[in-house]
Amino acid sequence: MNRATPRHGLSLLEVLISIFVVSIGLMSLAMLIPAGAIAINEANKSDRSGACGRAAMRQIKVARMLDPNFWTDTDNLSNGPFVIDPLGRWMEMPETFAGGLLARLGLSNVPNFDVADRVFRWQDDLSLNLPKDTELRSWVNLDDNMDAISEGHYSWFMTVTPSAAEADLPWLQKSTFAVSVVVCHGRIFNVDNEIVRSAQFLGLGLGGGTVRLGAAPVSDNVEPKKIRTNQWIMLCDATQCKWYRVVSAGAIPGSDTTLSLVGPDWHGTADAQAVIIQDVVGVYSTTVEIERNLVWSR
Repeated sequence: MNRATPRHGLSLLEVLISIFVVSIGLMSLAMLIPAGAIAINEANKSDRSGACGRAAMRQIKVARMLDPNFWTDTDNLSNGPFVIDPLGRWMEMPETFAGGLLARLGLSNVPNFDVADRVFRWQDDLSLNLPKDTELRSWVNLDDNMDAISEGHYSWFMTVTPSAAEADLPWLQKSTFAVSVVVCHGRIFNVDNEIVRSAQFLGLGLGGGTVRLGAAPVSDNVEPKKIRTNQWIMLCDATQCKWYRVVSAGAIPGSDTTLSLVGPDWHGTADAQAVIIQDVVGVYSTTVEIERNLVWSR
């Protein structure tokens, strides 16, 4: 019997199949590069917003921002929640927040835009320009060989809710506040960026829950971008102002939107007003108790 002659090399079909398999692998690997860049960018935002929030909490105490003696633009101030936003006031934002929903206060100890920009814009968002001489280390001769300046992407304001137990007391006698530092990335100082919608809890509002947002009014041509997962929204009424993180969002018939939220318990009626600001990347809340005789005395 004649044995078959052994074949050397690969056929053209085998080469083509191999190229196809390798191409799929390379395309999958290439898709991971932008996805990884997006994940790194979001991680940087979370890390920097956390640092900004912690620094803002310290600044609130150091600059005595909860001392009514330093509040300005108080004509619209009621006994309910309000916003302290000196940077917004110096950027010519109106005296009311979100179309008249809350009073927007300034501070008399923030006398000009330069001070407001230095205090309410995070200064540690550094952009490093490395020296041209690559043999120099980045920390050597900092002033002469490299510049470290703030990029200015992160700014903040705060929402304040006085204690319900002290609702009838004068402002100078109130001592307990629920404070939320709201950190924004690339904030747009435009009243159209503060979009208000009616909101209704579809449950008890414990730990957040499900909320139905009303459709935009016919006269309102400003629509927010699609609400995304992990976005922050604010819910408030005459007595409380709280921030929630979006877990999921979906449309329902009638142009309304239903949101699943996580956050603090909602007290009172199921009806509220929702404020949507696309630039918010982090919210840090705490309860501040003030000893008037020791802290705010002049």
